Amino acid sequence: MLIKSEYRMLRITVAGISDIGNCRSRNEDAYDINEALGLFVVADGIGGRPGGDMASATIAEAMPSLMRKRLKELTDDHLGPQLANALRLAIRDLDRLVCDRSGALPEWEGMGSTIVACLIRDDKAIIAHKGDSRAYLLSGKHLERLTTDHNVANDLLRRGAISEEEAELLPSGSHITRFVGMGQEIDAEISTVSLEDGDKLLLCTDGLTGELTEQEIIKVLAPKSSPLSTCQELIAYAKAAGGKDNITAITFCVTG
Repeated sequence: MLIKSEYRMLRITVAGISDIGNCRSRNEDAYDINEALGLFVVADGIGGRPGGDMASATIAEAMPSLMRKRLKELTDDHLGPQLANALRLAIRDLDRLVCDRSGALPEWEGMGSTIVACLIRDDKAIIAHKGDSRAYLLSGKHLERLTTDHNVANDLLRRGAISEEEAELLPSGSHITRFVGMGQEIDAEISTVSLEDGDKLLLCTDGLTGELTEQEIIKVLAPKSSPLSTCQELIAYAKAAGGKDNITAITFCVTG
């Protein structure tokens, strides 16, 4: 896809892959790439809840239409704050949809999913997330994590209630505290980054980050490989490291 800023034009190439991993009987991850909207989504059904695969599939299926509807309400779709708010509201709509579907059948009751979404306009990437699926930006040799995991350990860390050492040992530390399908008005967390020639973006589930360190991720992202081969390599490394969970990745290359 081509994106135009006031002063230049950037080209973004993108690819995504989802893999069941080595240990699971089904894939509860899902993703969607919509270049026409500049919208990219990764979702991971919440473990231990029924219908996790249905929740993540609902997100991948419904998010583009909900985003399109919110974008049509804007007076100017190049205004950053309006775009960020449209993305936030689309995820609110998504939360209501997942809650409605959750009540449709007993086997879906209580279903939920993480989400990490990226909306690209001009030379900006707007990132929204709930849960522990992540977004990263590789600029030069520097890898920046653009999201903060929404789980018990990180929530306590951010409040200064526990130390990093205590967080690592907390038995319930990985339990998700913010996700699509909660049925509460708890919004997605939003951030915006500028894109430069040579940058790479990664959206992924914790099946990837649970197996690979950030240094290992850099080694795969840094070479000038295609997004598809980068996704393939990330998933291959994660499976070789154990592949205990489903693994999903979307990677972007920015050139200009």
